[in-house]
Amino acid sequence: MLKNKVALLALLLSILSCQKQTKIKNIILLIGDGMGIQQLNMGHLYLGHAQNSPYSKKQLSLFKHTKHLSLSLTKPHNHLVVDSACSATQLATGEIALSESIGVSSKGDSPQTILELASSQGKSTALLSNTRMTHATPASFASHTTSRFLENEIAEQLVNSPVDIIVSGGLRHFIPENHKNNQNFQDYWRSLIDVNYAYSSKRKDNKNLLQQAKDNGYEVSFTANDYFLSQAKKHFVFMGNNAMPSAIDLVEGQISVPEITKQTLTKLSKNPNGFFMMVEEGQIDWAG
Repeated sequence: MLKNKVALLALLLSILSCQKQTKIKNIILLIGDGMGIQQLNMGHLYLGHAQNSPYSKKQLSLFKHTKHLSLSLTKPHNHLVVDSACSATQLATGEIALSESIGVSSKGDSPQTILELASSQGKSTALLSNTRMTHATPASFASHTTSRFLENEIAEQLVNSPVDIIVSGGLRHFIPENHKNNQNFQDYWRSLIDVNYAYSSKRKDNKNLLQQAKDNGYEVSFTANDYFLSQAKKHFVFMGNNAMPSAIDLVEGQISVPEITKQTLTKLSKNPNGFFMMVEEGQIDWAG
């Protein structure tokens, strides 16, 4: 039931809010977007019968070490069908949310997210997704808008958010609309990156959010290797103009979400106060 999910999030929030010393200082929230019982069953079938797949003969061991398993009803306020935005908002805030809203409760306010609370307590924070960083799930932990489709506005909020590390796709919402005819931006772009990187813009203005991110102390990277080698504490890592390649479409040399997660854990673990990290495999529903 939804009330059980809200109770779970309330427990997570209380862990961070607790004034007494606690053994729990790190929280890792893994989200499989669109991962229901049907998708798990499809995964089992695929692993058992797709002989030419690189995943053949492997086991789907997601719940191998799970002691407790439950299902929850995650419908939005006054609607039946859930979407990624309201469900992620409910996970991030513990509040019942409006349909397709980002970080906005059914009351219309913008409750503090668990990432924002963690940051206020001195913890390091990270958002990882193989979709876009302005997409519904990652956006719900570090921004607040009435609609998931306001991705340009979400991008502006993200570069001014308390999140320390963001790794995802979605470059197209951070570069100016006139980038092709903007010589200043072209010169700026060449100073940032020396690899072949196809990009375009979805913005309706000429704001350069990459520069704004740098002004706010972020190191901006475009390859996993640059990110892995960096010693900076704050990162914006754009792994694509739109979404990253799906897990099933990865080719040799491309970095997977688990590899990025492992490297990010190493970076976050340097903070003695602990960390909060949300990792999304965001293309399960697309593949379904």
